[in-house]
Amino acid sequence: MRPATIVGGAIGGLLVAALLAPSLYLDIPRSMISDWTTAPRSAGLITTLFAALALFASGMAGAAATPDRQGRAGAVAGTIAAMVALLVVLPGTAVLAHGPLIELVEGGRATTEGLQRAIVTSAVRTPGYQTLGATILLMTGALLGWLGGVVHDLWRGKPSRVVPAVRPGPVPWLGLLATTVAIPSQLGTTVAIETFVFQELGASPTWVGQAQLTAPLALGGLIAAVLVALISRDAMLVFRKGQRMRAGVWMLAMASLLVVLAAASVPIYWRVLILPGGIVGTLAVLAAPVVGLILGWRSQMELEVDKRIFQDVVGEGVFAGVLGGAILALHGASSGGALAMMSLPYRELLLGGATKVSTAPLGESIHQLFLAHLSLPVFMALLATGYLLIAVPVWFVSRLVRG
Repeated sequence: MRPATIVGGAIGGLLVAALLAPSLYLDIPRSMISDWTTAPRSAGLITTLFAALALFASGMAGAAATPDRQGRAGAVAGTIAAMVALLVVLPGTAVLAHGPLIELVEGGRATTEGLQRAIVTSAVRTPGYQTLGATILLMTGALLGWLGGVVHDLWRGKPSRVVPAVRPGPVPWLGLLATTVAIPSQLGTTVAIETFVFQELGASPTWVGQAQLTAPLALGGLIAAVLVALISRDAMLVFRKGQRMRAGVWMLAMASLLVVLAAASVPIYWRVLILPGGIVGTLAVLAAPVVGLILGWRSQMELEVDKRIFQDVVGEGVFAGVLGGAILALHGASSGGALAMMSLPYRELLLGGATKVSTAPLGESIHQLFLAHLSLPVFMALLATGYLLIAVPVWFVSRLVRG
């Protein structure tokens, strides 16, 4: 994928996030807090429509940068924009999940029993709501980006007969490595929630509650499946070129990462084997290698023969940073932060044996939650910078050696 497509998608994501902010930061809390904002409700609706147009425009811009694969380039740019826009979607859905707790506290009628019930409900709903919101955003980004690419192709009016070329890169590998770290972390967060919230507050975890707590595993499994399919496709393309040893090493390394992921995940939370999130994610990952090999065998794409230039390395770094940051945020980092800011302080109050519950408004916690998520694009940029600090010297030395 061309660097301009990737960088354009990331910049477009910041615009999408800014346009989604009124509906998520203003409209969601206003339904629970009476004096939250005086902005008209129509503002959130209008800016949300403009956010959809921004995803469409990101797809068009991505297609313009990759004229030989415009629909695919548009989908990639739209997906990258959606990943960046998670910085407002994740806190917005977390606030929505905390609705019962916020209404109870803001209404000034909190009792020990009611507060206990609201804390447990918020803890269970937060991962599930965030997974649903992120899934809708990513699917919308991919679809609108693809439409933007197709429209640009039609508008351009110059059919391309160039055989698409693909350059196997490190981004799918780094994304799969991030997933190998993120999913066990998510399961560790689940165990902590069951301990800190369920057991210590005297609530009994149900199958439905556990399914909501582990909902991010379904989305994580689907993301991992896409990455595994891409690696398998590249391995088949390399195999078709006669580099059988190289293809075999890739498939073996990929299988090893998946074994490590399973070995690290199941001991942490064995119920993942019987819950919907774990089942969906596992089935998707198991089917992905077969799908990738078939796509690689039947594909008309060829391996890129031109040498990697500096812009290619920068594009890979940006893509790796956005993908890695999104994966880690989706699997425990965001939901854990939301619970720490909004639910757990009241848990401490109940565990302290308070008979008369004195609560403080949650408006400031909502502010802090959205502000904390502003660190997500910064974290993505740090990951991209770390990649470039390693990749650029390696690329430079390689160019010198190969001439």
